[in-house]
Amino acid sequence: MVVENAFGILASRWRIFHRRINLHPKNVDKLVVAACILHNFLLAPSENQRLLDEEEQQGRHMAPVRNMGGNRASREACNVREAFCTFFNSPEGSVSWQDRMV
Repeated sequence: MVVENAFGILASRWRIFHRRINLHPKNVDKLVVAACILHNFLLAPSENQRLLDEEEQQGRHMAPVRNMGGNRASREACNVREAFCTFFNSPEGSVSWQDRMV
């Protein structure tokens, strides 16, 4: 029961736990542990900042995070998406039931 409750808390915070996780079992274990660590980290942001400051004062720094860029797809990706959309909505690419499912 305790495990179910803990998993429910994780699932309420992280959407990945709402469906089947398509990973190798050893990676799923790592994913669950990472989610637990992130959950605990987010519970006490001021405490975390204090710990990070202490580590920095001792000369230990976290590796910088590289710029991930914006949430905008490249022009090529948009063109591919548009080509798929056109094909799957055409008579040759559509299936009989697709309009009922959307």
